[in-house]
Amino acid sequence: MTPQSRRVFLGSAVAAAAGSGALLMLPKEGFAQDDFGTALDREMLAAVRLMARNQTGEGPRRVAGILRLMALHHAPKDAGFRAALRAKVQREGREALLQRTMDPIELEANARTFGFRFVITPPNPPRAVREKVLNEFLAHGLTPFRRLAADGFDKASGDLDRRAGAIRPIIDHNEPCRMQEMLYDTYTAGAAMTCAVLPGSPACFGITAAAITQLALLYYYGCR
Repeated sequence: MTPQSRRVFLGSAVAAAAGSGALLMLPKEGFAQDDFGTALDREMLAAVRLMARNQTGEGPRRVAGILRLMALHHAPKDAGFRAALRAKVQREGREALLQRTMDPIELEANARTFGFRFVITPPNPPRAVREKVLNEFLAHGLTPFRRLAADGFDKASGDLDRRAGAIRPIIDHNEPCRMQEMLYDTYTAGAAMTCAVLPGSPACFGITAAAITQLALLYYYGCR
């Protein structure tokens, strides 16, 4: 795929995306959220949408900053998330969570809300990745996960800035692409589990946004 065709493929008008009837958008009613948390959610929506219009490092850099603020702001809720996660494991069994995946139709609808038009294949993270994510969530909650994603997007922002305006080389499915795919597996596993425990919540929204950001990076790097 040429640089120009990739831009046409990935970019779409935000106005069209906003009217696409996507399933996620901002967190649903029923979850207590203060004004600052609500502002962070809206900033996240704007930051990921920026990536659909501008393939420099500005988009992932903004996403990284918002994820760090979310990690700090929502850290006091980690104990509640871990308790809800343990309760779900006790009710349904650990295997039920490990088998949970993001629905590709919902993922595509949410990607369109954020301004992208992706060809979505069903996310299928390796079992080892799912096990690791679940263990991390049970032990530490969402805060380290958000910070890990922020670190990855900060690194990607530098890569995109260096590539901005240049002809992009053809990239093999080499080690860099395998690393980017592994990050996508990690974020989709995290989003599936978070949204299973707290559907429609700010936590579900934030991790889903991270997964879609990583999916965009896979296309930008030429890995898909």
